Amino acid sequence: MTDKLKRVIGLEIFANELRAAEVSGSPTEISVDAHNSVFLPDGIISDGLIAKPELFMQYLKNLLAENFKAKHIVAEIISRNLILRLASFPKVAPDKQHNVVLLQAQDFIPIPLSELELSYVITGESTAE
Repeated sequence: MTDKLKRVIGLEIFANELRAAEVSGSPTEISVDAHNSVFLPDGIISDGLIAKPELFMQYLKNLLAENFKAKHIVAEIISRNLILRLASFPKVAPDKQHNVVLLQAQDFIPIPLSELELSYVITGESTAE
């Protein structure tokens, strides 16, 4: 059985530029099917935050409108205001996941949760306790 990668777009967001590359293939042989970049005017991203979201979305849509077919995007966001933590939580029903993350997140994040906008993504499951 071959491990075929889905067609995916990698997106990098900088203060003054957006870059995208669409890749496909297998883990041993990846091909770049399309790539593009666009410069952003000053003020769209300020101090690591998207200051003008409507304008930002215009540039992002224009960037992806040409030559890209994939529907999945993997983004790299470079910002001093972003904290990323990988954590393991007990498996619970989907309707209870948010509460479990909120209850245990403070153990993984060095800033009071009341000062943050918390977002999470479940990336996989393990049978280990």
